[in-house]
Amino acid sequence: MGHPRRHYKHGNVCMVTNRLAEGLPFVPNKFINALLYGALARASSRNPGIIICGFAFLQNHYHLVLDIDSDEKEMESFLHDLDDELARIVKKLLGKRNFKCWAQRPHVSVLGDAQAVINQLAYCLLNPVKANFCQKAVDWIGIHSYRFLFDQTPEQHKWLRTQKLTTLPNTSLSRRLVNRLYQHWDNLPGKVYHLKVSPFAWKARFAETCLLSNEEIRSKFLDKLAEEEMACQKEREQLKQKLADPEELAQQNPYKHYKPKKFGRRVYCICTDPELRRQMIELYQVFCALCAEAWAAWKRGDFSVKYPPGAFLPPRPPLSSALPDYCPDFY
Repeated sequence: MGHPRRHYKHGNVCMVTNRLAEGLPFVPNKFINALLYGALARASSRNPGIIICGFAFLQNHYHLVLDIDSDEKEMESFLHDLDDELARIVKKLLGKRNFKCWAQRPHVSVLGDAQAVINQLAYCLLNPVKANFCQKAVDWIGIHSYRFLFDQTPEQHKWLRTQKLTTLPNTSLSRRLVNRLYQHWDNLPGKVYHLKVSPFAWKARFAETCLLSNEEIRSKFLDKLAEEEMACQKEREQLKQKLADPEELAQQNPYKHYKPKKFGRRVYCICTDPELRRQMIELYQVFCALCAEAWAAWKRGDFSVKYPPGAFLPPRPPLSSALPDYCPDFY
């Protein structure tokens, strides 16, 4: 089955999700968190045209809300830098080679209106709450963007080449072991990158929020967050479920066997307005048709047909061969 055609257009606000093929290596402790922060800060610094509005990492997947203030090439570069570095970290920590790290290509959905952006930002931070890992989003011990709602000061995070890391033992990570690993990481020289998160940068993209202040948007978002947290708490009480122990989560064996049970449906856009969503899908279908028409012309050798803006140009098909034409005398 082919992948949906990618369309990362300047000015879009997107929800990005990717999931590991197996295992739970993103253990939420200070050593693993430092590695994840370093990978995210490096990808962000290398691609300044991609603005991070929100993020959250769980044990085997991540969610990002991004504002594309550049072209499709920089968006692709950001996703490649992030996923490639995370894959290197996983392979080094688990001592594996030649195995499929990611279950699929990053899933990118365009957010069509301001309410959809608020909903998806809340979804990012509520992921550990809905998984019964913590009671409130701010309590999640993994890496997330909650702090940046109140203070957008960039953070400094160190990035190390994975060759300097050591393979983790196939056992639970005790507090003493985590402290030792973190101390070893802290003593190694590395390059420092700035992680800049702008949770309100997207508001200028939509007419309904462009005139609102950051405080007004923050208030709406926190109300949404509190409402969902209360609903999760009531559901836990009805099902008589308990929250996971943070200490056990931080000491979890990264080699634990786990495969995703299901994958969400891939959608091109997320929008709370049905009519607007229909129009976005129709535009995307036109975009795909133009790309198919251009590719058909390219295969015929006609390169005068241009791909629409936002499309990834495939390599040109070969029009000649270096091999000699068939000749009985030659063979």
